[in-house]
Amino acid sequence: MYTVEAMDADFEKQVVERLIQLRNRCGMTKENVAESTHLNVYRYESGKCVPGMRTLVKFCKVYNVTLSEFFASISY
Repeated sequence: MYTVEAMDADFEKQVVERLIQLRNRCGMTKENVAESTHLNVYRYESGKCVPGMRTLVKFCKVYNVTLSEFFASISY
């Protein structure tokens, strides 16, 4: 059985992996995404910062996916 903290850490890891997966699928570099979103992509992809809803919406727009599609492969 997982603790809440372990589940949160696993969820955050899955979000990071999904961000990287979508960026790679789109053939974009971190610099490309940073220019389009004005976000520090490295901080989010390294897990140093957890993206909030507004930030996720920006990423989704760049990667041309809905929030539902973003979270579809994430189990929590």
